[in-house]
Amino acid sequence: MMKTFKDIFEGLNSAYGQYIPSTVYSTNGKQKGRPFTVKKPVTDELWKNHLEGKEPALGIIPINEKSLCQWGCIDIDQYDFNHKKFIKKIRQKNLPLIVCRSKSGGAHVFLFVSEWIPATAMRAK
Repeated sequence: MMKTFKDIFEGLNSAYGQYIPSTVYSTNGKQKGRPFTVKKPVTDELWKNHLEGKEPALGIIPINEKSLCQWGCIDIDQYDFNHKKFIKKIRQKNLPLIVCRSKSGGAHVFLFVSEWIPATAMRAK
């Protein structure tokens, strides 16, 4: 399973994001924490720990060393978010998007493409 995730979420191999959650929550219910970038290679051990739910979380940077990407994600930080209504709109418009509920109740909206494209093109979409 790890290889599948690595293939799907391939990105920058020389750095990654991490997030260490705290026990404090904001007024909107989102857990606070400390995000940071680690300038070291992404290893199989990091992937394994992430998929097993071990902290700190692993954040793959979608843009590789050549400023190309195969996927992009929009983070929706609205916590009373109606996922079913949003997914219904996406299907009505026949958009190639995948919606996942985030831990905080918002959403992550993914777009995957079959070939590496310039990151500027992904951002424009």
